[in-house]
Amino acid sequence: MLYPLDRGERFFLVNDRIFETQEFATNMIPKGEVIYEVFRVVGSKPIFLREHLDRLFKSCLKTGINCPTVEEFARNILNLLEKNPVSEKNLKISLFFDPDRLEFLQLLAYFIDSRYPTQADYLNGIKLEMLPMERENPNVKLENPKMRGAAEKAICLSQTSEVLLVDKEGFITEGSRSNFFVLQKGIIITPPSNVVLEGITRSKVLNICKEQGIPLEIRKFHHSELQKIDGAFITGTSPKVLPVNRIGDIALTVGQPIILQIMHSFDELFKAELSGNPT
Repeated sequence: MLYPLDRGERFFLVNDRIFETQEFATNMIPKGEVIYEVFRVVGSKPIFLREHLDRLFKSCLKTGINCPTVEEFARNILNLLEKNPVSEKNLKISLFFDPDRLEFLQLLAYFIDSRYPTQADYLNGIKLEMLPMERENPNVKLENPKMRGAAEKAICLSQTSEVLLVDKEGFITEGSRSNFFVLQKGIIITPPSNVVLEGITRSKVLNICKEQGIPLEIRKFHHSELQKIDGAFITGTSPKVLPVNRIGDIALTVGQPIILQIMHSFDELFKAELSGNPT
């Protein structure tokens, strides 16, 4: 388990059964690989739950695993949230499977320690560093201990908030746990879906750009182009839409109207989802 269970919460889920956290033991974790999702819960309301479960199900299909339906996933998760209300925290769903037989083994859902950007981060932006590494199968959200370990080490050593993954040809693909966007001459640019894990927040931002007529270009982005950009931001479950003030030694301006527009529009979508009236 790359994300340990938060023992400050009272319950967790195994398949369709709810257990008390004090009952958790390592022998509950089967041997195998893990497809996972992490989503945000606010006031016990799961944010964009359907989208996350759809992506989980699609990851299963792409891997060739027969797994429970999205409806079964949703029902069990909602039962857990009713039993264990929270004010704001991330919940992780881990789907264990046998990689040799492509057989579903177990579903485990539990709350994890969650940290979110501060208001100062949204106002002033955050610093990123680059890491020469790429996701082996970007279209499946599969636990990758090697990549996670390298990313966490780089984040710690550089004292940054996140690292951008750079492939062998020098193209920036995504963050280790986020998607990456740049602003250049009034155009929002982001790498294509075949080289990134398609984040839920990323898809919302793409829709915002299309619906609001914000110029959008989906293409590969080389790190050498960073000198020419006017701004950047990352997206994800925890950061939402978060501006960037520096990438390595390159300082960036924060507060561009287009990026602020996207941030505001996503916040409105988030609030609508929370109120039960998604737009």
